[in-house]
Amino acid sequence: MKIKLGMLLLLVVLPLFCFAKVDFILGIKEMTLISPDIDGFKVESHDSGSYYYYEESAEIEGFSSVGAILNMGLGIETRYIAVHLTGGAGYVFNGAFGTGVFTGETDLLFKIAPHFMMGPRAGVAFYAPSWIATEGDVTLTSEEPGLIAGYSIQAAWDKIKAGVSVDYQSGVFEVETGSGWQASDDELDISGVAVRLGVTFTF
Repeated sequence: MKIKLGMLLLLVVLPLFCFAKVDFILGIKEMTLISPDIDGFKVESHDSGSYYYYEESAEIEGFSSVGAILNMGLGIETRYIAVHLTGGAGYVFNGAFGTGVFTGETDLLFKIAPHFMMGPRAGVAFYAPSWIATEGDVTLTSEEPGLIAGYSIQAAWDKIKAGVSVDYQSGVFEVETGSGWQASDDELDISGVAVRLGVTFTF
């Protein structure tokens, strides 16, 4: 009985992966990251000399950061599904900080209609952040990778795909200050909703 059930399952699943086509894929995506916890984060300094008193400060106003990411990797396609395995590099910034972003992502896309695919996606993100709002002694570091989990929708043709994904993306930066500078928090949490719009080319 177990052998019969196993054979039946194999007959159902095998066509999904047989006759797979493997291509090199290259994509460019614009990303908007909406991070509720960054609003109001502030750094400031107080410096005094013999004849003066000097104060400098910078505060994040708003929730969003924008950037772009270049992805490349392998696209594995069958009649019913497509799997995209990609690595990416890009940069995301707002008026106060910027960060290099390096990702590894997997998209599982189901071909639900001609020229139309959708499905879940997941990945990890590594960051190389820096504080750019002031020239003072403020340092951001990222010690743990962030997680990416969301859903992708793509319109697909022979050699090009255009799509959008909506993801939860996490990321926490450690904040270190010196030389009279102070920060409103010792962490800057950029976790939030990432919306990516882009195109992918197949070679």
